[in-house]
Amino acid sequence: MKNITKTVVASLIVAGILVTMGVQSTLAFGGNLGGGKNMRIESGSEGKEGLVPSEIRENFRVNSQNFTSEEKVQFRQERQKNNQNMREEKRAQMEEFTGLSRDEMQTACQEGSIGKILTDQGITEDEAEEFLTESANERVDDIVERHNMSAEDEQTLRDRIVDFVERILDRWFN
Repeated sequence: MKNITKTVVASLIVAGILVTMGVQSTLAFGGNLGGGKNMRIESGSEGKEGLVPSEIRENFRVNSQNFTSEEKVQFRQERQKNNQNMREEKRAQMEEFTGLSRDEMQTACQEGSIGKILTDQGITEDEAEEFLTESANERVDDIVERHNMSAEDEQTLRDRIVDFVERILDRWFN
């Protein structure tokens, strides 16, 4: 039972990181801020993956086959609560950075006018790039720490940051 509890806690932490990345990808690529099937790490333009490639992401999955039905319910409930908290935290960071409410960001994403709105708010593309790069680096730091990743996998993620941020900026400003 002790190992299952550790697995559940570790899984919740991983789920939180993945949701955080999913929110950033969703915001960046014009998805629905309300959640749902559009909120995926791999969301991106032209079928490109997000920051974490699928071969690394597969290592994050939890094997819940050995959980009792009560443990599965508990895990699911804890994961949902943790995911909600992480989404709210990311939304607050985006609201603070952009000066836009959740509804305004959602409308801007849906209309494809986020770059214009950010510019109108006095936020330059360089400032957006800095914000996104810092956010991506924080996510990589968290992922590496929580999963005790190899230096090679960490470098894979770090190498993807520039392309990931460029795709977001292209979507926002072009």
